[in-house]
Amino acid sequence: IIWAKNYKVPFSSNLKVFKDKIIVSNVNNNLLILNKRNGDLIKLIPTEEISVKNNFSNKISINSENELFFLNSFGSLYKININSLSIIWFNNFNKSLDTNSSNLFFGSNIISTKKEVIFSSNKSTYIVDVISGSVLKKYNFSSKVKPIIIDKAAIFLTKNNFLIAINLNTKKIIYSYNLDTLDNYLKNKYLIMDMMLLNNEIFIFLKNNKILVFQINGKFKTLKKLPSSLNTF
Repeated sequence: IIWAKNYKVPFSSNLKVFKDKIIVSNVNNNLLILNKRNGDLIKLIPTEEISVKNNFSNKISINSENELFFLNSFGSLYKININSLSIIWFNNFNKSLDTNSSNLFFGSNIISTKKEVIFSSNKSTYIVDVISGSVLKKYNFSSKVKPIIIDKAAIFLTKNNFLIAINLNTKKIIYSYNLDTLDNYLKNKYLIMDMMLLNNEIFIFLKNNKILVFQINGKFKTLKKLPSSLNTF
């Protein structure tokens, strides 16, 4: 063990490492910048705290331009200068002011490119401009797992089991495939665990030890079976 520290408030996010910094957030929606060498706190960036906690884990992303993005449980997306650690812009995507637990904000993992930040909320998916933080396009579906970026397209797997591809230049839907139409292959109810791009094909992992394989153009290719079920991923 090189170092160990107790920061008193539980963490609630993925963890990112950038050069000599560790970036993480806690359940109070504070973004912590830590020294990788000794764990010392470099800076704490407070953001909106919610009174009713949920099990949403805050999301942190760093794109290829070394730009830092933070999505908190209040529904606010922040862009932060990773060098000066100052806030560049923020935008809130939680349209409900009701603090009832059924209306708490839940967001997906963030995908950040040179031009866009892509994520889903409870009911919608957003493409946000990296420079200004303004919404370039809003879609009336929510992503179940982390989207895939292929060239100039983003591929989503929605909560109602549609595989959707969107052209990031035109923001138009390229195709939409309803997985529920694969009754001959799936037969019973299925639980989606994850989606990955492997060998230039889309692999959708199911909990019942099956994998749906799609071509990049959205055409269903085959169903594969694993020797044991996927309980965790």
